[in-house]
Amino acid sequence: DGSDKNPDENYNYITLTEEQQFRQACIEYLGIDAEIVEESKRCPMFRKWLKGRSVDAFHWNLFLMKNGGLAPMLRGKKVLNLTEGNGNNGGSGGDGK
Repeated sequence: DGSDKNPDENYNYITLTEEQQFRQACIEYLGIDAEIVEESKRCPMFRKWLKGRSVDAFHWNLFLMKNGGLAPMLRGKKVLNLTEGNGNNGGSGGDGK
């Protein structure tokens, strides 16, 4: 019946094109990497914040409505926790590595 399947297997249903479009939309609309968006979508505090009436919450809700909602949109298991930075996200890591 599929009830014993790992929920991470849902990533297999995202095509490469869909992932590329999602990654591009994250940069263009939110100005951040797709991995950060995926981590945020799983965060209970973020989900509570989305229910608020701030301009920023409205902006994120519009983005999510156009780009798969709260469902995972990245293929594979490449989503990093925000605290697991590997220095390859284009940001300045402070130590220059």
